[in-house]
Amino acid sequence: MLPAALCYFLSDNGNIDAEATIVRISDNRLWYCSAAAAEYHDMDWLTERLPAGADIRMESLTNSHTVLVVAGPPARALMDAVCPRTSFTRTDFPWMAARTCLVRHVEAMVMAVGFSGEQAFEMHVPNIQLHAAYLVLTRAGAAYGLAHLGLYAIEPMRMERGFGHWKLDFITEFNPIEAGVGRFVDMTRDFPGKQGLERQIALGDRRRRVLLELDSASAPAQAGETVFDGEEPVGAITSAAWGCRVGKNLAMACIDPARTHMGTVLNVFLIGAGTTATVVGSCPYDPDHAIARGQSRG
Repeated sequence: MLPAALCYFLSDNGNIDAEATIVRISDNRLWYCSAAAAEYHDMDWLTERLPAGADIRMESLTNSHTVLVVAGPPARALMDAVCPRTSFTRTDFPWMAARTCLVRHVEAMVMAVGFSGEQAFEMHVPNIQLHAAYLVLTRAGAAYGLAHLGLYAIEPMRMERGFGHWKLDFITEFNPIEAGVGRFVDMTRDFPGKQGLERQIALGDRRRRVLLELDSASAPAQAGETVFDGEEPVGAITSAAWGCRVGKNLAMACIDPARTHMGTVLNVFLIGAGTTATVVGSCPYDPDHAIARGQSRG
């Protein structure tokens, strides 16, 4: 079993510049995975920071591999069915673990990670065998009610869990502490952007990421809309979606730290009309106290 880690990369002034899942395959080999749209962005970030004279080689697998995702309560059972040589129990394959598996006869790097908030597995499959792996999954998945899942379905699911989205909720305007991912920061170690982050921490938070529940069923909020306390602007919406499972109109926002307490009542505009927005949690959530209580994870 291999450890997988969610990692954030900082700009020189300490703000979030990139996000990636990294698996340490061996002492001198890493598997790096980030958003498809971030390929050139991340390659530039990494290349610019290579130590002088370092014997490090980076190989892009974007054009040779594709990621298939299985997510939902039956995910472990389905993976057990298609990967009989691997055990997918929580003990044998815990959340944030990875290993090379055979999906029937297709070798894939499988990671117990996901963005939907449900227990999930990402399979990094060579394109030459992608169709074969897809057929194996869909045929076996029929017994578990497997259906295709799109980004518009994932968006409300990750919102219900308080999972931030790179380039929406995680942007270069804010540092990881303000964005609610400070648990990934180890200030005892050296890393690019550390000095800038130290300066920001000393000055205090400018904004904090929170989840809001909007008192409206007419429309979702729009990213970039201002959040008000009375007539005072105190932040901005970063992303929003209707929480289909919880039946709530949800939005993430970066707001004044003094207004982040649970139950704080603020205001936003929806289609030109003022609407109450209540802080229902700071991000990220303890999974046991997320708004989507009772949903499975990991």
